[in-house]
Amino acid sequence: MYYYIFGAHSRGYTLYEYLRVLEPHSEILGFLFNNDECNPSEIEGITVKHISNCKRNNRVDLDFTARVYVATRGVYHSDITNILSGLGFIDIICVTPELDMSLRNKYVEKAYDEKGRSFVKINDITGKNDNKNISEEFMLYIAKTATDKSFLNDIELHAYESIIQVGCSLTEIRLNEANYFDSIEGISKRNHQFCELTGLYWIWKHATQDIIGLEHWRRRFILPDNWTEIMLENDIDVILPVPLCVMPSLLGNYKSRHNPDAWDKCMDILEKHHPTDYYSAIHYFADNRLYSPCNMIIAKREILNEYCEWLFPVLLELNDTVGTLEDSYQNRYPGFIAERLLNYYFDKKKRSGYKIVYADKNFIK
Repeated sequence: MYYYIFGAHSRGYTLYEYLRVLEPHSEILGFLFNNDECNPSEIEGITVKHISNCKRNNRVDLDFTARVYVATRGVYHSDITNILSGLGFIDIICVTPELDMSLRNKYVEKAYDEKGRSFVKINDITGKNDNKNISEEFMLYIAKTATDKSFLNDIELHAYESIIQVGCSLTEIRLNEANYFDSIEGISKRNHQFCELTGLYWIWKHATQDIIGLEHWRRRFILPDNWTEIMLENDIDVILPVPLCVMPSLLGNYKSRHNPDAWDKCMDILEKHHPTDYYSAIHYFADNRLYSPCNMIIAKREILNEYCEWLFPVLLELNDTVGTLEDSYQNRYPGFIAERLLNYYFDKKKRSGYKIVYADKNFIK
């Protein structure tokens, strides 16, 4: 099968990697785009084309019998599909969150298997009973800010979920549905940079449950009804989101999308705080392509505490060193770097015996 990928940034690059591994007999004809953004001229030797430039001798230089995968933000799918249909393409597939999740799971399973490592999802583990009574020792805290908008449809919280309002020091607004606030003994004032991590900091300092987790207002773990029993019965230490693939590597992806100076300074600080497990391990890990995103985690309390004790001294010194960046998105560098550090930390712990399983996550509109 021949195909194109519409989208030449991270989504398109990652989709190409998924298809390259999962459908080795298929062949990509090129990457397509139609916007004014800065796009590469090629990706791994594959031509990146603006669709308006695909003409030779008044004929469009495209194979309309080929499939086109639309790998962009969902808000653009309809318009792009109309454009492609108008050109003459018939086989058009938009990469929805459901398709992306399916491809991601298959890719990760194959990648882990090739490396002789275990990839186990909590949904694949059978519990010994169907007791749905949730212990008070379990709590997943949902980080929400005063600016987060309501969902299109009402979403009820599970008995084991509770909302923590983050960034309270930056606003006088208090959310009526929030049960906890991060303004007490925390780093709430750094929320514009640390994002959900101000909630994690509060959890570290205040939560007392035996099993603790962090979710986002719009991003939640997809868990079986009896996940608490499964976690206890199987002595699971940590649940992380199913890894996603970023190209060309964790380090390459970060430096191409974010402030590279912040990463380099973080490595210096990490070496100072943790010299015995730094250089060879972190650089080897940064060459990988898979990582669990969003700083989402469920873990035994003592394990979460140890992780926070390792993480926050590094991030706080990094923030004091780099300071505030003018670009509001790039200013979130402590959160972006923490996503990579979380994976580095628990990759080492998994190799030393931690029992880590994975769960899909969703995005609530």
